[in-house]
Amino acid sequence: MEELKRCTRWIKNDKLRAWTEECLQKAPDYFWKIPASSTGKYHPEFAQGEGGLVRHTRVAVYIALQLFDLERFTPLEEDIAISALILHDTCKHGLEGADHTVSGHGRIAQELYCSDAPEGSVRWRVGRCIASHMGNWDTPRPSDELEWFVHLCDFLASRKWAQPDFDKINC
Repeated sequence: MEELKRCTRWIKNDKLRAWTEECLQKAPDYFWKIPASSTGKYHPEFAQGEGGLVRHTRVAVYIALQLFDLERFTPLEEDIAISALILHDTCKHGLEGADHTVSGHGRIAQELYCSDAPEGSVRWRVGRCIASHMGNWDTPRPSDELEWFVHLCDFLASRKWAQPDFDKINC
């Protein structure tokens, strides 16, 4: 958990950072151990093996941090994206820990963390980004620029050509 807790330091909003850390404590235990892809087909080598899904998550957050230099989002929107990226795959194998990626895992995580969030609230927006992070491969599909951004960061972190230097990734 410490690896991803380091990523939460990039969330400037204290309440959202604390909430994201609380959500990480609710993440299924398997999340911390499994590879990003059960078959190895959809993620690069660094995301395979024990803890691969956590490494994939760190790279997705790192990509977001690099792209924030383009100044497309407000500080709060950046915080929402970071929170969503930290939480996006925590329920990848469902709540029970299936042997493979569960269809709708973004919606499962959204329900786990954001079911009580009022529509339009910050936590609701995090939930929408989590639910739509799979882009065209699941529903709901991203419906605004921030949701597409979260999808893009996740997508780039899953490319076979990705070879991050974890000594330089600051989350």
